[in-house]
Amino acid sequence: MYVALLLSHMDGIVNRTLLEASPASGMRVAAVRCLDGFEVELRAGSGALSSPKRDQGPWTEVETRVLSLSEIRLLPFADSPDAYPGGPFMFVPIDLLEEILSSHGIPGHFAKSPSAGVKSPRIFTR
Repeated sequence: MYVALLLSHMDGIVNRTLLEASPASGMRVAAVRCLDGFEVELRAGSGALSSPKRDQGPWTEVETRVLSLSEIRLLPFADSPDAYPGGPFMFVPIDLLEEILSSHGIPGHFAKSPSAGVKSPRIFTR
């Protein structure tokens, strides 16, 4: 069962997106924009608030920052009460993020974070 759980995380949108991002400074950083405009930045690796603390993944929890619309389901993972609505949100379970992303519409574009210097997103197809 643990292997199946690990494989489901590995095959999910969050892990696939992070694994495509280039590692830098002990973490991978990627942004996901959903069809309704909801956008999050994902961070994972030894330098991020993620688990496990490795740079190659797959991860079960990641650090998340909201770049657009607020998302109340992330509130329990806020760094502090003042962190809501943008974050950072620490050790957010991948399953919850997959649920949140699905509720905002299957992501239409995937790109590295704007802070990583990538300006043009590319189309992602399942």
